[in-house]
Amino acid sequence: MRTIRVVLTLVAFGGLLTVGCASTKLEPGAAEIPITINPELVKGCKFLGEVKASVEGNAFQEMSAVEEAANGELRNQALSKGANMILLSPTQAGTRSGTYGGGRPWASQRGEAYLCPAQAAGS
Repeated sequence: MRTIRVVLTLVAFGGLLTVGCASTKLEPGAAEIPITINPELVKGCKFLGEVKASVEGNAFQEMSAVEEAANGELRNQALSKGANMILLSPTQAGTRSGTYGGGRPWASQRGEAYLCPAQAAGS
């Protein structure tokens, strides 16, 4: 019985240590890249390529944190392509069942990276 308590305590403590695992470290300048769903904002912009991100959190995270981590990954990829705007496609997101009944949020996002004139990117 004591062994079971120790194992459960370690599992619970390990889960608390990984609360921040669904985060993305933004590269310098990536935070300034806007993400839009409005195709009008990328008219006249140069298409640079597709960006994709799939992020899975843990049972202690909100869906919004997982989606924000995926957005960060999209921004990093767009920055590496030289883009200053992302046109976001519809997001797929949900919750996967966890081992002990807790759900783990996940998000899969896809978008297009564009290089836009300065006034369009700032809109």
